[in-house]
Amino acid sequence: MATFNGFSAFFAVILVAVNSQELVKEQCSQKSDVVFVMDSSGSISIRNFQSEKDFVKEVASTFKMGPDQSQIAVISYSDHAQVDVKFGEYSNVNDFNQAVDKVKHQRRRTRIDKSLDLAATSVFTPRGGARPNVAKVMVILTDGKQTVMSDSKTLDVAVRPLQDMNVTIFGVGVGKAIDIAELLLLVGGIEENLFRAQNFNELARDSLRVAAQTCKRIRPPPVDGSWSAWQKWSVCTRSCGTGIETRARTCDNPRPAHGGKAMSRIGRRDAFV
Repeated sequence: MATFNGFSAFFAVILVAVNSQELVKEQCSQKSDVVFVMDSSGSISIRNFQSEKDFVKEVASTFKMGPDQSQIAVISYSDHAQVDVKFGEYSNVNDFNQAVDKVKHQRRRTRIDKSLDLAATSVFTPRGGARPNVAKVMVILTDGKQTVMSDSKTLDVAVRPLQDMNVTIFGVGVGKAIDIAELLLLVGGIEENLFRAQNFNELARDSLRVAAQTCKRIRPPPVDGSWSAWQKWSVCTRSCGTGIETRARTCDNPRPAHGGKAMSRIGRRDAFV
């Protein structure tokens, strides 16, 4: 059984129950743009790379895929990062699975930073097919740690643009060579978004658990507040001489939510009459 950090009570119940019966696959109803980032480095065997693909296919299948539902993209990385499946390229599970099975195994080094850069500049963008006002999710897998080279970025720097885009990032570490500190950087220090498996066989068995927790912890997109219409002017404060009339508006059209910004300008006007 994989070791997970910081379970919620709901998910802990699922883990207890799984010893006596298999988890039931449930569809994630949260409309999302989801990117799976696959480790394609040389430390992963051909067999384990297929297990990684199977994990991606299994977790992706729990999202309702379609133009008005969730979109799924895939990035693979080693010395370089590449987009293997674009947002909106496939709208059914069978076609998506066939595309994942065709992802090439690069078998070089572990440039996690390259995958983060590519996701921020080419996938989570309007040109990349990302949609406004839709939850953004990344699930990144690795069996090791970042390869440091002369042109590499530290992961805290590389992940910042994605954090600024309000992307919910989940890290999946496999094996003994992973660096927990690096994974925590990727997930913004949120332990509940970090999963560990001892090996790739265990990873495949735990796909539905990861899917359930991922769906549960997706952050809705931020909603910025906006003003309502101005109310009518009030009755003048004085019936004779100079008085004041006021009118107001409220920041509830809509109200700010999920980390969205409130309106900064004044919501009241006074007039001397």
